[in-house]
Amino acid sequence: MSRRDVQDLGRFRQAFQSLRQAIREDKKLGWFSSKHPEYVAFKQLSCRVACLLQTEQDSKAPNWSEAAANHLLATSNQWESNWWQVESLDVSNSRTN
Repeated sequence: MSRRDVQDLGRFRQAFQSLRQAIREDKKLGWFSSKHPEYVAFKQLSCRVACLLQTEQDSKAPNWSEAAANHLLATSNQWESNWWQVESLDVSNSRTN
């Protein structure tokens, strides 16, 4: 996986966690428009992750240290306060296999 893929997974994980916590605590997210930056990021990240999941990966699996580093980055708390601040998720940059 590329570093961008892992970062997108981490951001999506945090976005989903924010949504889950809002539902659990019965709090409004404040996404009052389909163009709200957090809502736009959530929708883009969900599509990006869906593409990652369905794309055929290279046959070479990462070694354990690469896998561990990717896991640590994707599950890092660094995404908690800024998960929606993503670079443009340009569709042309995504995998198409």
